[in-house]
Amino acid sequence: MNNFSLRKATLKYLGALALIACLSIGTHVLIASIVTEQGRTARVINLAGRQRMLSQRIAEEALELRHTDEPERRVVLARMNHDTDQMEQAHSLLTHGNAALGIAAPSTQALIAIYERPPYAVDRQVKTYIALVRNYAQDLDQAGSTQRLREIMDSARQPLLRALDAAVTQYQADNDRTIDRLQDILVGVLALMLCTLIGEAVFIFRPMFRHLKITHSALVEAARTDPLTGSMNRRHFLEIGEEELRRCRARQASLCIIVLDIDHFKSVNDRFGHMVGDQAIQSVVRCILSNVRTSDYVGRIGGEEFAAIFPGTRELDAVSMAEKIRKFIDATSIIYSAGHFNLTVSIGVAEWTEADASLLATIDRADKALYLAKRNGRNCVFCTTDECRV
Repeated sequence: MNNFSLRKATLKYLGALALIACLSIGTHVLIASIVTEQGRTARVINLAGRQRMLSQRIAEEALELRHTDEPERRVVLARMNHDTDQMEQAHSLLTHGNAALGIAAPSTQALIAIYERPPYAVDRQVKTYIALVRNYAQDLDQAGSTQRLREIMDSARQPLLRALDAAVTQYQADNDRTIDRLQDILVGVLALMLCTLIGEAVFIFRPMFRHLKITHSALVEAARTDPLTGSMNRRHFLEIGEEELRRCRARQASLCIIVLDIDHFKSVNDRFGHMVGDQAIQSVVRCILSNVRTSDYVGRIGGEEFAAIFPGTRELDAVSMAEKIRKFIDATSIIYSAGHFNLTVSIGVAEWTEADASLLATIDRADKALYLAKRNGRNCVFCTTDECRV
């Protein structure tokens, strides 16, 4: 009888170990799925962010064509056609997907509605915008070109920009729901594992509990950071920014935002390849992080667009910090297997005011200052007030 009881206990013990092993494998599979989903969403959001940036750049180039003579006009026209092709390619990837690149076509009802139905109808707006730009490029000297230019500028500034922003936001929301579902399953698996471990000896329970804490921390970190640069991703950056803004309001303190964009980054990918381009982005982030304070926050909010929050900082001081970052990046060489090259960046600065309804409103003003910097030759810092432009 005693031998039978011992055998039964041994079988239960081995069964518990087998269950723990299966649950551990399931945990790792779920974590890998979450990390994969984060990476896929990061690629889609970066692509959508690039499409947003291209829409604004094309509008600037269309305006530049109006005030440019030959032979410079041909250069600007070629650049505008190239950017239009890139925007059309990005739109095709976002609407139809690409399995090789890990990009899925819109699948949720909310995202399909944004792409296909009012008030956003992203698909129609983008195609209309591209067609308008191509017609403008072909009939630049015709009588109707001025009206087309006005339509291009109006679309880029308001409805198209809002529609593309809505698509990016919905991509993030869909990803959050998917991650939440995976996390719920993960929590269930972890809870079952915990119950099994509680029934086991202390020498098994304690190591597994430490392992769960480590994997949970890794999961939280993966959900908050950009996989390429290690800086905050867009979602976490906006969450931290809103929290910091509430603290500044309570203390009646100042807060500044800078938005930074790498100049001519498309040419880096074209000349050196995407691996060197990723290396260049990582170098830019290192330069930013080495020139901000421990109390500041840095995040990647688009393909080659970054932002930083400076709590307790007035606009003039933020401009000085931005100029320091710009010079540091300008002086830093990107070294790769065949040689090295340098990058420049354009930076927009804005200070939060009571007129801003949210952090996004301040970011939007910094974004407009960034486009002023782009329009004024790049590799410079602009802010929202005349007295502190660099």
